[in-house]
Amino acid sequence: MPGTDLPLRRWVVAGAILLLGCSLPPTLSAETYFADRFDDDNGACTPGDCTLREAILAAEANPGPDTILVADGHHRLSIPPAGGGDPATGVLEILSHDVEIRAENWAIVDAQGIDRVFRFLHSTSTVANLEVTGGIVDGGLGGGIYIEVSQMTLENLWIHGNRAGIGGGLAIEQGVTTADSIAITNNESHWHAGGAYIIGISQFNVGRLELSNCTISGNTAGTVGAAILRGAAGQLQIDYCTIVDNTNRPGDPTIFGFLGGLLADARYSLVEGACMAGLDDTRCLYLSSKLEEMPVTDLGLEPLSTNVGYTPTHALTLDSPALDVVPAAAACPAADQRGVLRPIDADLDGEVRCDAGAYERGPVTVLEVPALPPTGLGLLGGLLTLLGLSAIRRRCSQLGA
Repeated sequence: MPGTDLPLRRWVVAGAILLLGCSLPPTLSAETYFADRFDDDNGACTPGDCTLREAILAAEANPGPDTILVADGHHRLSIPPAGGGDPATGVLEILSHDVEIRAENWAIVDAQGIDRVFRFLHSTSTVANLEVTGGIVDGGLGGGIYIEVSQMTLENLWIHGNRAGIGGGLAIEQGVTTADSIAITNNESHWHAGGAYIIGISQFNVGRLELSNCTISGNTAGTVGAAILRGAAGQLQIDYCTIVDNTNRPGDPTIFGFLGGLLADARYSLVEGACMAGLDDTRCLYLSSKLEEMPVTDLGLEPLSTNVGYTPTHALTLDSPALDVVPAAAACPAADQRGVLRPIDADLDGEVRCDAGAYERGPVTVLEVPALPPTGLGLLGGLLTLLGLSAIRRRCSQLGA
């Protein structure tokens, strides 16, 4: 009879819906964790009592993607690595998980020599507003940050004071890493790549590093590539960067694999020891690409210093060839490494153009003091003398008391 099979149909439909629901991926649950303790522990992350390690372990246990907000201040790691690669010890590891690790203003993550600082594997993550230091992994890669088969974004970082066999500050093994407004300084490698190391395994599995508004300075390597080493299947893009004062074995390039490699380029950057026209001691200002190089005897840079902002830079001197050298039609970043807005008319010629490198120099304002007649100069000198005598008398009376 019509309608006698209706209950059966309902059960079939209900079963199909149940099977479809079971085949769907689980709903992602994004969480935010606050790393508000500055010591090192691997217990539970609870509000008001959570170390950075505990926050990472909690995020790893959650489907994600997650956010870790790092309290401003100095976070020190102290749990040495245990046998068997225990993720609750040694390096801070993000494994097959997506996470954003960010300080609101600025935080220091210091491994204190127990291991490298961060490791990312099969991850799409962001790290921002951190100082990464104290990482040591003498027999391996990436003393500060080691990235494997990941898509990473690095923003406003200072990677310094780290050591590794290869890639003292940063090592990238497959995947694409975009780094903006970062400084990689004073890192060390036993063999190659004191600052950064990039490598892939094939044309389909490359390692790529895209640098913008960066300073790479003061790094050392035992052999080659004190600043950067681009290995096999490694790709490199440098925009508005300053790369100077890196040291390795005499006669070897501080950016190894950069000159002759088709998969590497530099735009509006200042580089020491990398001119195609010269050897290790040459200095270049790169314009629209590395093919448009401008060899110079002096890049016109001040010593490395914190010139406003959290990350160190090399300020430009008044006679630097980098001043206003970028064509007005060329696109330049909205701000320099420090966050100072670009462009600025540094030479006050009325043409506002960007400077090459990581530092945008502002104009120098000259304070004009009106000329005084001889009588005015005499009165001013007398007044200064009286002020000095008065100060001496007050000091003597204080000592006598």
